[in-house]
Amino acid sequence: MSNLDRAMRFGRTGVPTSTGVRVTILTGSVAWVALGFLGGCSQTPDRQEIRSDWDRQRASLKYELASSELRRGRTDSALQLAHEALGLSPSDARHLELLARTYLSRADFPSARSLLEPARTLHPRDAGIAYLLGTVYERERNWRQAMIAYGDAARMDPSRLEHCIALAQACAQSGDAERAEQTLLAGEARFRDQPAWHIARAELALREGRLAEAAEAFRDAQRLGHESREIRAALGLSLYWLGSYEEALAQLEPLARSMTQDGGAEGASASSPGVGMPGGFGQEALIGAYAGSLIAVGDAQRADEMLTRATRTQLGDAGLWTLLAAARLEADRPGAAADAARFATRIDPRRVEAWCVLVVALRADDRPHEAREALRAAERLAPGDPDVVMLSEMLSSEAGGAAGAG
Repeated sequence: MSNLDRAMRFGRTGVPTSTGVRVTILTGSVAWVALGFLGGCSQTPDRQEIRSDWDRQRASLKYELASSELRRGRTDSALQLAHEALGLSPSDARHLELLARTYLSRADFPSARSLLEPARTLHPRDAGIAYLLGTVYERERNWRQAMIAYGDAARMDPSRLEHCIALAQACAQSGDAERAEQTLLAGEARFRDQPAWHIARAELALREGRLAEAAEAFRDAQRLGHESREIRAALGLSLYWLGSYEEALAQLEPLARSMTQDGGAEGASASSPGVGMPGGFGQEALIGAYAGSLIAVGDAQRADEMLTRATRTQLGDAGLWTLLAAARLEADRPGAAADAARFATRIDPRRVEAWCVLVVALRADDRPHEAREALRAAERLAPGDPDVVMLSEMLSSEAGGAAGAG
């Protein structure tokens, strides 16, 4: 017997009163319940009904305790309490959902599925159970079943934005972008004042390569008051890919500054909840977009300075050293560019783009022999890479021209 059960059962006793009524004291529950008059003056209530009421009250307390434990991340005790609550009141859908959420928090998807699939038959109109089952299928990457479960949840409770977004995400992941778009548009009248709806639209557009639509939807989310690093990153990258470099700089500069000053402790990656973007945005992509925007507006020196700071705090990041080499090339510093690119190849000898930048830098620094050696290393790594092929043709042509002139 648990401590909770002992506390609730302690003090149960029959007490005769001055009016001849025998009562039962239920400590921790309903103060008292009349069992009947002495001498058979009234009929004794159904003991099974009393017991059922008692179990429901115990289940409710265990449910609250389990919910509290789950919020605190204490999944072991939450699991035990949720099991006990469901055992005491097996027909209560809330207890089913709580136990399923506990399983999900422990990444125990088979247990959650085995609980929710029959529960869906018992509670066919419960949107919460359908939504949780969709979550299980999503975690298992069973997108077709997730679409069905999320679709049921959205039909049963269309007022919940998370149901709409989850269905759109499952559709997008399963390759049905048209249905994903239709799902979001169907909720426009109800959800257009909520930033999350615009973020979901933006992420779907970005996933489909519709950069202008994505940027506009991210701006709508900002106009509605949703300001976050994730939205800045997504909008900044969208604008960079669109070629709107000044606007991209406005979004990315605060992020790039924090990443180069604090060593990337914050903002190392960014991705928003919604329709499932093609991966999170890594730090290299954000800094690269910022540096690329600076170079595009004619400020290669500033890009060089920013990337130099970044490499000091993140000495072992080959991607940042490669970006620094590219920035130095744009700033007409081929020797310094070659140094940065060579350092990148030492950190990550299999990074083809670092070898390609090294070839270009050495060529620009009038070191053709070293450039050909770097090219051979790139050819061994990726002989069919388009950049490698282009550089090979370029150096071969130059070597042939030099031989002919000789």
